[in-house]
Amino acid sequence: MNEGSWLILQLPPYLTSPRPAGGAVYHRQFAIQRGTTNALWKIKYSARAGFTGGTPGPAEMPSATDEQIIVGGGTDAVPTYGTLLPPDGTYRMQVNIYEGELCPGFYLVTYPLGDPTINAAFMMDALAPGSYPVDSLGLSQEQDPVVIYQNFGANTLKAATLASETSGPRGWLNYTRTAPPAQTFTRLPASVEAVFDSLGNLQVTIPRGLNQSTIDDSVVTGRAAYERRSALGGTTAKKGAASGWLWNGIVGLANGQLIGQTTPRGSIPYFWATFGDVLLRWDGVTKSVKL
Repeated sequence: MNEGSWLILQLPPYLTSPRPAGGAVYHRQFAIQRGTTNALWKIKYSARAGFTGGTPGPAEMPSATDEQIIVGGGTDAVPTYGTLLPPDGTYRMQVNIYEGELCPGFYLVTYPLGDPTINAAFMMDALAPGSYPVDSLGLSQEQDPVVIYQNFGANTLKAATLASETSGPRGWLNYTRTAPPAQTFTRLPASVEAVFDSLGNLQVTIPRGLNQSTIDDSVVTGRAAYERRSALGGTTAKKGAASGWLWNGIVGLANGQLIGQTTPRGSIPYFWATFGDVLLRWDGVTKSVKL
C-alpha cells in the first residue's frame, strides 16, 4: 500500500432505543489510513454518522460529524500517524471477530516471534448484556454500547494500560445528548478488584493477585467495568461491563495458555487464551499469521 492510502470499514447494523423511524439502522465505521510504513497508521471512528463529508482524495480520508481519532492525529488533509503494529517480520498476529450469539466486537493482537507476550492491540469490545439499560423491547438505551482500546508496547493488555485513565479504553458517554451532562468521548478505564492492606493501602487482587483455589479447579477471573470517576469532572458514569475478555486472577499463569472451553447456548465452543493480564476469546482452531 502507498502512503496515505485509506479505506472505510463498515460494521454490521445495530439498533438502539428509541427504535429509528422508517426501518433505519445504524452502522459503526472505521476510517483507516496507512502511514509511511506498515507500522504507522491513522484510525478514526464514527459511531453512527458515517464518513461522508470532507473532500476525500487518494491520500485524504473523508470526515464524519461524530468522528473520533483512535490512532494518529493531524487533519484529513495533513494527517499524522501513530504506531499500531511492530516492524515487519518481527511478529505474529491474532484476529478474532465476534458474531452470532456473541456480543459484536473484535480484537487484533500481535506478539514477537517465539514469544507470546502481547506488544500491540486494537480492540472494540461490546458491553456485556445486563450491564447497561434496555427498553421493554430489549433495545439498548445506551446509544453506543461499545468501547475501543488501542495500545502498543510492553504493557499492552495489562492493567497498567487497560485500567489507566491515560491509556485505557475510550468510548462515548451520553452519546447524542447535547444538554448537560452532554456527550463526551473519553477514557473509560477497566476496573480492577482490590482490597485495603493492613496499612490502609489498596492492593490489587484481580488481575494476577490470587493463587489457584484448592477446592475449585476453575480459573479465577474477574469481569471489568468501564467507568469514569466523578472526581475527574465533566460527564462521568459507569458505561457497562466488558464482554470480550476477562481479567486473569492467577499469579504466574503463562502467556499463550488455553483455558477451559465455553459453549454459549449450544453454539460453536470457544476457549480463553491468556495474554498479558487478560483472557481473550479464541476458537482453538485459527492459526496465527507471521508478518
